Amino acid sequence: MLQRRNRELAQARDGAAIADQAKSRFLASTSHELRTPLNAILGACEVVDGSHLSPVEREALAGARHAGHHLLFLVNSMIDLSKLESGAAPSVLIVDDSPDNRLLLRVFLNGAVTALDEAEDGAQGVEMFRARRYDVVLMDMHMPVMGGIEATRAMRALEAQRGDAPATILALTADDSLDDRRRSTEAGCDEHLVKPISKKALLAAIAAHQPDAGHAA
Repeated sequence: MLQRRNRELAQARDGAAIADQAKSRFLASTSHELRTPLNAILGACEVVDGSHLSPVEREALAGARHAGHHLLFLVNSMIDLSKLESGAAPSVLIVDDSPDNRLLLRVFLNGAVTALDEAEDGAQGVEMFRARRYDVVLMDMHMPVMGGIEATRAMRALEAQRGDAPATILALTADDSLDDRRRSTEAGCDEHLVKPISKKALLAAIAAHQPDAGHAA
């Protein structure tokens, strides 16, 4: 009875993996196929824009161009998501002192990463980073004991000492001034993400910094 149940669970797991792979292939194929007509549409808009148009015609052209660029953004997001899902998902360390934020990020990343660990402050995050290699770190900026800027610098120093390839460190904070962005970049963050953030935007940001996992461009 137990062996049969284990076989059923294994079959269900394998079936889910096959379905996920098929979905990822479909997303990648569909999004790439949409690029060709989109390129023609946006190119035609550029050509027409150089001609003499009435105010009404120019307004209509601007609307078409805006819609085309929005659709291109959605296509690129599909490609990024398919890369993440088909790439067997990276290992991620969440460094955030808010239990609510950590819970939300766990929900967002559930099923999309190979491993997921959490640290309650920058100092704990650095120690966990010292103990194992992570592909991605989601770094809050304002935390007790050690903040995100200091923790990022410490992680980059550890990588330099060990000769490791650099992990992707994404600042994830409510701070959004130009000075905040500059400080996080200078500390070693690869990108500055602003809270609140959607699941789609988070997965796209992570995927943008990961290898292509065999997808053609």
